[in-house]
Amino acid sequence: MIKSSVLKTLDIELCNHVFNEYGPENILKELVNDHFLTSGYVDELNSFKYHHLLQDFLQKKLRKSFPDFEIMALYKKIGDYYREYGNPELSMVYYLEGGLYNELTELIKGFVLKDVISFSLDLIHDVVNKIPDDILLKKSDLIYVKSRICSIRGFFPQSLSLLNKALKLFRDENNKFGEMNCLKDIGFHYYLQGDMHTAIKYLELVMDKERNDNYIFLEAGGLLLFFLSASGKFEKAEYYYNLFMEELVEKGLEHDEFSVNWLKFCFIFRYQNNGDFVKTKSFYKDCIDFFLNTEMTNIFPLILFHKSISEYTLFDYSRGLETAEMGIRVINERGITDHQLGWLKYCLGLNFFCLEKYDLSFKE
Repeated sequence: MIKSSVLKTLDIELCNHVFNEYGPENILKELVNDHFLTSGYVDELNSFKYHHLLQDFLQKKLRKSFPDFEIMALYKKIGDYYREYGNPELSMVYYLEGGLYNELTELIKGFVLKDVISFSLDLIHDVVNKIPDDILLKKSDLIYVKSRICSIRGFFPQSLSLLNKALKLFRDENNKFGEMNCLKDIGFHYYLQGDMHTAIKYLELVMDKERNDNYIFLEAGGLLLFFLSASGKFEKAEYYYNLFMEELVEKGLEHDEFSVNWLKFCFIFRYQNNGDFVKTKSFYKDCIDFFLNTEMTNIFPLILFHKSISEYTLFDYSRGLETAEMGIRVINERGITDHQLGWLKYCLGLNFFCLEKYDLSFKE
């Protein structure tokens, strides 16, 4: 009973797994019936929750009755259980409470952006910030994850500083995957701060590396196309676009819809910035429709910005406004406060203005 006080809820299967006891539901039901400070059922008859006063008392007894290593082992067993059964959020909570920083590192070090955003940003932010600096600053993967969280939150200078620290450690460890990820993200953050020249330089550094990892090749390649097009370097953008499409064929990915549409999506700017809106429409129609029919919309609201701005350039202001408002809703639901919010608000303003809603336009 004392050990079970660390649990947020007392799930019957979890109790059986962690404490190797069968029939704990009978004990818990008896405590409820006897009004022994145990609250009612959480999930019908399968889960229970201690009254907070009883839980506080039991946790104090736990710390007095068992050595630290045994308590840490308990938290590890619970965290491992949730990790095994596909609940990494609860796994992170128990690893953190147990001071299990190695396990926490192993759990989150492989996160990519989609993984990070699929969780509660507040939870990830708390987890990373509660890890002591003397531990975090020695672990390149944790520094990298923290930089991504700072970026999503809109803290770009802090994120860039962390990325440079992670880059140094990755290079010391001869971790090529981590090094390329950092170079890619450093370039992206220079773009966010308005330094397109340096952004392109870092992305070209990634392109100079051996491109064995398809994920980095696609993300970095797409960003490079976007930066070159946005900078008016259309011929170079076209050179890389053709090169990347050839590489897709070599890698056997020419029929992979995500890969093809991601590169096309990033290349749209080559025609958009050159004022060729007819060509832009032909490019955006298929690839943006593809992304809108996947979960990418929920993790990449900038896709909706591109759709909205394309509708604006084709004088379909009502539809452009509707698309931008959809993007703002996604932003608000996900708690994102980075550059995507600014671009979507800009798009709202443009479409409001052309619909002669001037007050709303200036507000945005």
